[in-house]
Amino acid sequence: MTWRVSDATTTFENTYVDADLERRRQAVDAVADPFGVDDLADVRGRVLLLGPLTVADMPVPFLRAAAARGAVGLDAQGMVRRLADGRIAHARWQDQDAGLAAVAFLKVDDEEAAVLTGERDPERAARLLADRLGHPPREAVVSRAGRGALICAGGRVHRIAAFPAADPVDPTGLGDTFFAAYLHRRLAGEDAVEAGRFAAATAALALQRFGPFAGSERDVRRVLGEPGV
Repeated sequence: MTWRVSDATTTFENTYVDADLERRRQAVDAVADPFGVDDLADVRGRVLLLGPLTVADMPVPFLRAAAARGAVGLDAQGMVRRLADGRIAHARWQDQDAGLAAVAFLKVDDEEAAVLTGERDPERAARLLADRLGHPPREAVVSRAGRGALICAGGRVHRIAAFPAADPVDPTGLGDTFFAAYLHRRLAGEDAVEAGRFAAATAALALQRFGPFAGSERDVRRVLGEPGV
C-alpha cells in the first residue's frame, strides 16, 4: 500500500431521498489533491482499477500513464461530477475522448452514461461507450441499481439481472463493488455474462450491511445458487 500527503481528504455526504435507496443528493466537504504520473512509478498490473471521485482526481496524462502499466478499468463516476457551492451535479467530461482512449474497461451508471453520450437509452449508450474505448477488450458496464446492469462486450449487449436483497441497508459504493467483482472474475477467465452475474450477487450481499463488502467468494456462490456450495 502506498499513500502521500494531501492538504485534504475528499469527503462526500450522501443523502438518500427515496425508499428504494436509489436516488441521492451529494454534498462535498473537501477535495484531495489530484494524482500525478509520479504516483504510478512502481505500479504494474494486468488491470489497474481507477475510481476517481471528482474530475480533478485523475487528469488525462495520469490515465495515459496508467494505460502504459496495465489495462485500465475506470469507474467514470467522478468524471461527470462538478462541484458547485458544496453540492455535486452532473456535467459532461470535457476531456472524455482523450480519457476514454486510455481505457479498456469502463463502468458508469445509467445517468452517467447519458451524460457521457447524450443517449438516454442505456443499451445504446453502452454500445457508444464501448466503441469509444481505446484498448481491448473495450467493455462497458452500465449499472442500473435494482434493474441490474448492461454489459457491452465483444459487440454484444448483455442484460444482467439484479439479485434481490432481503434487507437493503446501504447502497453507497455498490457500483464500485460491482465493478471490482466483475473485473475479478474476468481476470479469472469467466466470460462477461458469468462475471456480471457474480458481480450482481456480490453487490446484493454488500447492500445488506454498512461499509465495504466483507463476504467471501463462497458467500457469493451461495447467492448464485451453485450446487455444492
